[in-house]
Amino acid sequence: MTGRTASQTKFGIRDLTVRSLHGFTLVELMVTIAVLAILLMIAVPSFNEAAWGSNLNSIVNSFVSSAQRAPTEGISAIPR
Repeated sequence: MTGRTASQTKFGIRDLTVRSLHGFTLVELMVTIAVLAILLMIAVPSFNEAAWGSNLNSIVNSFVSSAQRAPTEGISAIPR
């Protein structure tokens, strides 16, 4: 050090307090956006597969329900 106190140094307490009041730097924002983009690239295919699986499960359940109800509907349709 060149005889300055901690609050007068380039990375001292006072400088950090003033910097935090100004917000984020462009580099910090770009790094954050890049990390979010990478996470989304990993997550979106998983969400698509989950949605497709849920839709397929719904279709199968509807078919099974119709197949179980068919004998009852068929018997009730016979005129007496």
